[in-house]
Amino acid sequence: MRLIILFWAILPLHLLAQSTTEDADRRHMPYSLKIAPTGLLNLLQTSLTLQSDIPIGGRWGLDAGVAGIFASSPFAQYSGEYFLGYKLRPIFKYYLRPYVLDRRYVGIVLKFSDIYNRRYYRTTRQGGQYEEWLLLRRRQISGGVSLQFGGIHFWGKNKRWLLEPFLGFGVRWIQNYPAQTPPDAVQVRPRGFFDFTLEERVYAAPDLMFGLHIGHLL
Repeated sequence: MRLIILFWAILPLHLLAQSTTEDADRRHMPYSLKIAPTGLLNLLQTSLTLQSDIPIGGRWGLDAGVAGIFASSPFAQYSGEYFLGYKLRPIFKYYLRPYVLDRRYVGIVLKFSDIYNRRYYRTTRQGGQYEEWLLLRRRQISGGVSLQFGGIHFWGKNKRWLLEPFLGFGVRWIQNYPAQTPPDAVQVRPRGFFDFTLEERVYAAPDLMFGLHIGHLL
């Protein structure tokens, strides 16, 4: 009888120690390589994104990301136009407990982008005597900070693949370098019903993001 009582007294301690050890093993997010297929569906800034999870100790991790922007439906529609640039997007993650989706986290996102856009502008020349479409280039640099929430689910054989839905919100600051037009040229109404080119040289805007990463553990 005493052995049974001793067994039931020791068992919870053994299970707690085992659980603590397993939790400690799970605290470190493995190294991973990921892409964001949602970037390919973004019509304003179509991009190919590559990101990587890097554990930095405890329940902290760094998600280093870079994206190449290669197209835009509203800003580069015609021959000779282009919309090119890059984005940097490091995320400092803190993984929460209890675990949901295998890894649940909150993160601080830092953003930077540098974009060049060459497109046709409708202008009037020589005091409005005639109209002309000019192929001009503008530049836009932006930076921002966001709070991001997400979860990582491991799947497949040996749990080597991952899905990571995420949602975030924050603010971004944009520096516009407008296209340099000839001295006698005056830009008239935008060519489309909706035009996202703002006249302000520096401005702030809210930033809402959501998407999905697909990756593989290294």
